[in-house]
Amino acid sequence: MVDLAEMARVLADCPEARDLLAELENNFYCTFRPRPDDPENYDQQQSFVEDQVPGVAGLLGGNACLGGEQELFDPVSGQSRRIDRITSSFWVSSLGDRYLERSRSARPFVKGVAPLFRIRLSTGESFVSTLHHRVLCLDEEWRQIRELRAGDCLFAIAAFPPEDKGKAFKSRERASIATHIDSIEYVRTDDFYDVHVPGNNNYLCAGVFHHNSGTSEAAAYKLAQFVLNRQEAPRPDTPFWVVGPRIDQTIKTFWKEKLYGHGHIPQTEVDWRRIRWHSEKQALPISVPLLPWPRGRGENQRSNWCIEFRSFAEGAAVMTAESIGGFCCTEPFPRELLTEIMRATREYNYPGSKFFELTPVDPTLTYWIEEMVVEDKVPPTWKFYRCNTESNVADPNSVVGRAWSDEFFASVSQEMTETRKTGAFASYEGLIYQTFNRAIHVVDDMPIPRAEVIHKRGIDWGASEDHPLAVVFGYKDSLGIWNIYGEYHSTDQGKLWKDHCEAICAMYPWIVGHPCFRQSYGDPSRPDLFREFNSNGIPVTTANNRVYEGIESVRKCLKVHPLIGPQIRVASWCKQTIKEFFTYRWEKSSGRGLNPKAAKPQPLKKYDDCMDALRYLIHTDARSTTGGAASYRTEQKQRPQVRHKRIHGR
Repeated sequence: MVDLAEMARVLADCPEARDLLAELENNFYCTFRPRPDDPENYDQQQSFVEDQVPGVAGLLGGNACLGGEQELFDPVSGQSRRIDRITSSFWVSSLGDRYLERSRSARPFVKGVAPLFRIRLSTGESFVSTLHHRVLCLDEEWRQIRELRAGDCLFAIAAFPPEDKGKAFKSRERASIATHIDSIEYVRTDDFYDVHVPGNNNYLCAGVFHHNSGTSEAAAYKLAQFVLNRQEAPRPDTPFWVVGPRIDQTIKTFWKEKLYGHGHIPQTEVDWRRIRWHSEKQALPISVPLLPWPRGRGENQRSNWCIEFRSFAEGAAVMTAESIGGFCCTEPFPRELLTEIMRATREYNYPGSKFFELTPVDPTLTYWIEEMVVEDKVPPTWKFYRCNTESNVADPNSVVGRAWSDEFFASVSQEMTETRKTGAFASYEGLIYQTFNRAIHVVDDMPIPRAEVIHKRGIDWGASEDHPLAVVFGYKDSLGIWNIYGEYHSTDQGKLWKDHCEAICAMYPWIVGHPCFRQSYGDPSRPDLFREFNSNGIPVTTANNRVYEGIESVRKCLKVHPLIGPQIRVASWCKQTIKEFFTYRWEKSSGRGLNPKAAKPQPLKKYDDCMDALRYLIHTDARSTTGGAASYRTEQKQRPQVRHKRIHGR
């Protein structure tokens, strides 16, 4: 085979030879072409790649993945678990550059509804997936299931004994065995799950390798097109940043697999003499200077782009003094970091030079994007695109494709159609209230009657940036449905408690003693604040603080009744409460060590203030209306039933 890298070094100073060599390279690299837009199915890859928006472009996507019954093997615990029963992040085996590695996967979550197919392999194993799910073939190309037929060979490690599957192998050739597809059979139309493995972007299942979403491929292609064809560099070594969660993962995925590995940046465009390495042994560069544009394509033979890889861990402070020509952020990132990176582009601010791609799995990092989209607050120079890799409809020109399309939309309820189509913002890792849905539980027009209903409040104490004072207002109507119509959320540490009480009373007048205006349930941990609020016109009753029972009470209310719908509705102006429904999570394991332990099943004490207040309100009311109004303190002091009998018998 021709050594293109060596030829590139020899001919680097000859633009004409470089152009000829670039044509030669096409014979050695797979060529990515963005899928044409399919707006009805929220697939906008082509627009994302081609649009040159003046502000920030974002590509949001997920992975067309597996059926819930599919089992995944955890190499750390040594156990296989069904996808629909995995409730936290877990470990998988994934394919690195040359070795089988242990990688941490996010918790699987329902991404949509689609026709599911069982793919049976010659090894006797099988898996259930959508037709747009991608697997690694024997020629080391990723292909969708719909592109494969019985007899096609997949890249597998099934030849290894089960006890050796978790071990590293020294070369890909050793794993390249003739595992072929025996059959592809329709199973049913049902929920399918997204499995997201940051870093290697693949995982081992049923002896073959499965791929993550396609957002990073489109972003890599867009970056390459920008620096090679759309915008000439303004100065020597103008930085174009690629920023990700970990530097080694970012370089491996974005450079080694995508930009360089898939030929988006041809070898003939790289100035190999001046490359700087993060790890030369693993061929992971930290800085990749490109050659100046050749005559005819560019005018300045002294200017060139330099692709630099950075990590979120470096922090915003390190990035503020830089001046860059563009950036691409990959994986979920903090909004504050994006702000600082954008400052670095102020000198040039080229259209099409600022973009990101991600799968929104972490609410603390991506909820701000959802707020922009849902509340129509996207800045005029920004634009978000969908990468619907689970695209539930096959080729529309196919008779079978039309049949699948009809079956798919018939299987989705009217309320869930929008959520099932996009897949974006559907669920998060460790989310406590996974059934909360804007389309079902949030209403724009909520009346607030003064009579004929029972008004109550829930209060969670606090007065700091991390733990604000939160109050939720709600009433229960004649059908027993909770209507949450107001919230008070304050981090103001300059206010006295009296000031807070006055502000709360001013929001919605509360007639103390009136039969329609009942208890305000407060967190029992602060009896001093009970006295403070009582003296300022807000009588507070001790809330039931049984956490898990309270969460279950809220979950029951979120459940959709076949006749009356959900048993809790939230007014659209209760912004903080709605936000916390999407960010209220269980604690998760740190993932450190060879055998990481699972986290204790307890809520994360962050972004939980309105959720705690709501829990006090709904659960304490439920306990009181079912004859169990005992306070948290009373419950804590109770002893086993036998002891009660002895005490009462004295």
